[in-house]
This record gives sequence, C-alpha cells and structure tokens, in this order.
Amino acid sequence: MNRSLLVVAALTALTALSGCQKETTCPAGEALCGNACLDLATDSANCGACANACAGGTICKAGACACPTGQSLCGSTCVDLATDPAHCGACANACASGSVCGTSGGATACVLDCPAGTSACGAACVTLASDRLNCGACGKGCVTGESCLAGSCSSLQVACFSVNEVRAVEPLEPTTGAAPRAAGVGPIALTTLGADIWAAASISGSLIRLPVELAVAPTEYLLAGNDFEYIATHAGRVLISNAGAGTVVVVDPATGAVLDEVPVGKSAAENVKGIAFATGPGIELAFVSLYGDSVSGDPTIGQKVAVLNAAGLYTCGQPGGPANCLTALGSIDVSGGADAPGLAFPGRSITVGGKVYVALANLKKGAYGYFTDPAGPGRLAVIDPIDTSVSFFSLSAACGNPGGLAVHGTSLWVACGAGGLAEVDLSGAAPVLVAVHPAAVTSPGNVAFCGDHGFVTDQRSGDVYPFDPVNFAASPAAAIPVCPSSAPPYGYAWAADVACASRP
Repeated sequence: MNRSLLVVAALTALTALSGCQKETTCPAGEALCGNACLDLATDSANCGACANACAGGTICKAGACACPTGQSLCGSTCVDLATDPAHCGACANACASGSVCGTSGGATACVLDCPAGTSACGAACVTLASDRLNCGACGKGCVTGESCLAGSCSSLQVACFSVNEVRAVEPLEPTTGAAPRAAGVGPIALTTLGADIWAAASISGSLIRLPVELAVAPTEYLLAGNDFEYIATHAGRVLISNAGAGTVVVVDPATGAVLDEVPVGKSAAENVKGIAFATGPGIELAFVSLYGDSVSGDPTIGQKVAVLNAAGLYTCGQPGGPANCLTALGSIDVSGGADAPGLAFPGRSITVGGKVYVALANLKKGAYGYFTDPAGPGRLAVIDPIDTSVSFFSLSAACGNPGGLAVHGTSLWVACGAGGLAEVDLSGAAPVLVAVHPAAVTSPGNVAFCGDHGFVTDQRSGDVYPFDPVNFAASPAAAIPVCPSSAPPYGYAWAADVACASRP
C-alpha cells in the first residue's frame, strides 16, 4: 500500500466530516466511557465494562481480569509461586523465618540461600534480568504494557494511524497491554530518544512526545507540517521528513521548538522519506531518501538519495552555533536499482557497520495506474559514506516492494511489502541473503526488535506479527491484532510503525 495515497484518502475523509457536528463515534472494538473511547478488552481500569477496574495485581486480558503470565491467583492477589516467600511453590506455603523462596533439586522450595544466578529481594530469590516484579533491581516492577527484558521494563510501541493513537504492548505477551495514548492525527512513524518515544503525525503535521512511563500523558507540538513521513534522532535532535514541503524539520526535543527546516531536493515532489546518518573520522553526514512521484511516475523526480553535512546539528540553535543544522552537499542517483519500466523509489534507510542501506521498492504501474506492483526483485542500495559510491543488492523475487529495516545482531531484516521478511547476513565483506521468511501478515510494513523478539506491522490491517529472529521456525502461526479500525463509514486499521522502548 502506498502511504502517500493512504494519507490523501484520510485527509479527504476528514474534510468530508469536518463540516458537520455529530456525537462521538468510537473506533471499532472500543466503547464510550464518559467522554473517552476505551478498549474494554485491554483497559485494566475499564475491563469488560466501563469502570470495572482490575485489582490485586490482575490485568485486563480479552475483557476479563487475569494474572500476568507467570503469576497465579492466591486468594485475590496475583503472586509468582516461583519466588513469593508467602506462597512458595503453592498458595499459602509460607517460608519460615531465615529461609528464602528459591529452588532445590530443580523444584521451587524454601531454602537457606539463593541459588547461583539469582538475587535475594527480601525473602524471594529472583532473576533480575527477567523478573517482572523485580526488573533490574529489587522492587522495580513492570506495569501492564511492559515485559522485563535484560533487566529493563520494555514495551513495544505501535503507531495506530487510523485511530490517532500509539499503543504499548508487552513484548513477551503482545496480546497484553495495548494501552492507547493520543498521538495527533495520523501517527505514521516512531523513534526513541532518552526516556521518550517520539511520533510524527502525518495529517496533523505534529510531533508527539510520549514518555516511556506509560501512565504519563503525551505532549503534542503543532509544527504545521505537511505530510510527515519519517522520524529519526541524531546529535540529540529530532528530525522529521516533511514530504509535502520537501524539507527535513529539525526539532529541539527539550522544548519542541523548530531549529531549522531544510529544503531537500529540487521541489516538494521529490517526496522526502527515510533519513540515515553516517559518522566517523572527518564524516558527519545525513542521507535522505527522495522517493519520487508514484502517481505521475516522472523518472526525473526523486530516485536519489540526498547527501547533507550534519555537523551543524550538534550546535545549531545555540549561541554562536551555525545558522543551518544541515547543509546540502549533493545527491546519489539510485535509479539503477530498478528494472524497466519500473522506478527505484528509495524509502527507509539504516546505517550498519559503516554502510548506509536504503530500501528500493522497484515498482511499476499496476492495474489502477499507480506505481504499486513489483517491477522486479526488491533491492538495497548500499552506500559507502566515505566516497558516496553506491552498489545494489538483490533481495530476490520473493521480496517485492521492501520497506522497513531493522538490525538484530549481524543480520539486517527487511519487511517485504509484497509478503515475507528478508534476512540478510552482514557479518562478511558483502551482504548475503539468508532467506525470505513467510510472515503472517498481508503486507509487511515496518520492523523492530525488543531484545531477541522481532515484530513486523501489517500495512493493510492493525495487526503486528511477532517472530523469532534466532529460530524463525519457532515463530507464531498468526499475527496479533493491536490497532482497531477507525469509526464508520471510513473504517480501516493500519499499524503504521513499531519501536521498542525501555524504562530506565
């Protein structure tokens, strides 16, 4: 699905509705509680019904209060039978004074000392790297929407474009959470910086700061943008692709103030998309994808990657700093990554091991006259930032219209919009295509990792597919619904982007 076309459709729908007042209509799967639309299937304060709050450590799962995975209900309270000294191995099996709840002979039992690899938190023996109630430190508990990964409470953030929300789900149990927070109109792209998630909202042209503390309300900065498409961070700044204006907007995250808006390309029709950075001795560069016009198909528009000097990002906006945060240096032609009669259409990008990798959609006109169909295999443009030379890497015919990119270990994972996930090994001197794995979504969009847990969005629904990057065969058979459909009559769902956030 072409994002720009979807944005136009959403804008048309909003315009049609703006002239008339009507009572609040909630998205599909949500209910009106007071003045707010809530998901009664996941909202622990309104579980199954308005004002039905879960208690005793229970959380809302499928509209019913239940204990988090790994915990059991003892009386009216959820406990971890593997560590709780008052319920060690079984409800009401309390450990005597001077003993702790640990393991003996591989079974949970009251013991005198905690086994190796565990830590004593009070009278409980816990693994700080994974214990939900003591994550990274004694007493630091993870909340609904978070999982304990490597000692940090981590959440998978999902941009739900059609209902104007960013939702947090638990990486270890993605059916749990989905706590929604408002994120402008049409949140399309996510990134993280420090203790915040940042969302770019395409239709409202705004930037939204969402603290990793899930209970904290977001802050929206109205930037008067025109079709925001991508968001990135570098040098302590937030950068947004403003495709409708053909610019990159540079924002100070401390204040939400615009420090600079830099024209990229010869016109707004160049269609600014992905932003990647390369740093090193004598190198401080930004590489900005110029997608081009997928309606007219004019080959002279876009089909290149702009190169900008990014050294000014560190001090622009400060007294004595440069007037411009970014300055244009030139561009790299990537039209050679397409098969006639298709065009390359460079999109998302990422920097790995000193090289910049740009997804090339390689599309031709489809039945409806737009550039929607693969003209050949999806490719990666591989750019060497030292001399800005470019080569092209084929993702094979099994990976058409590639989009989102993410790295796990030495592997680059690419979402193939025509279906599947391409795994590319970057450990050697040249990339090697390991496989194009099947993914249980119609049109894979964007990819993110929370530790060893991978996630890819569906561009044609609100689903997110969790996959195992270490052993893909062990991945689930089905995707998880996360983003609900918007209200009728224009009801549709789109999980636009994903990002992993960790709470310090």
